[in-house]
Amino acid sequence: MQDTKLLEDNIKGLKAKLKTLRTNKEIFDRAQGMAAESENLRGQAEKMREDIRILKESNAALIAKKNSAVSKSLVGMMAQMKAVLPEGDPILSVSEDGDCFIGWKRNISSAPVAYSGLSGGEKILYDAALCNALKANIIVSEFAELDDERLPLTLQKFAGLDVQVICSSCHDTNNVPEGFTVVRL
Repeated sequence: MQDTKLLEDNIKGLKAKLKTLRTNKEIFDRAQGMAAESENLRGQAEKMREDIRILKESNAALIAKKNSAVSKSLVGMMAQMKAVLPEGDPILSVSEDGDCFIGWKRNISSAPVAYSGLSGGEKILYDAALCNALKANIIVSEFAELDDERLPLTLQKFAGLDVQVICSSCHDTNNVPEGFTVVRL
């Protein structure tokens, strides 16, 4: 009897162990599935990283191409503006991130001044120069803000343009370049 009892206890123990092993096998099978899924996702992530790298390179090339085209246009515009500004250099720049600077460097020793920081007279000159660079057919400008020194100098610059220029001012000047008709009211 004792042998039977011992055998029954062994059978119960083996059944409990078998039940535990089956549970562990299910957990192990699920873990294997998760490991396979994890490896699959890791592969997808690596492919996505490669796709992103390729897109970044392509995007960088397009940005460089755009910046080159914009740079050439801005250089041409600044040259046209400089032709009519009485002094200094206009500044038009666009950075890679799209920030834009519009300003005027009045002379070699001065710092560039942003358009918003220009005086009334400077804005009048800058606006007219920008109109010239943008190929306006007629430039109409009010020069009341210009002093006795800049008014004749500016008129001389505008006299060389191949567009119609209409200027008005409350200041009189005797230095009117050839090609301008003076109407006094």
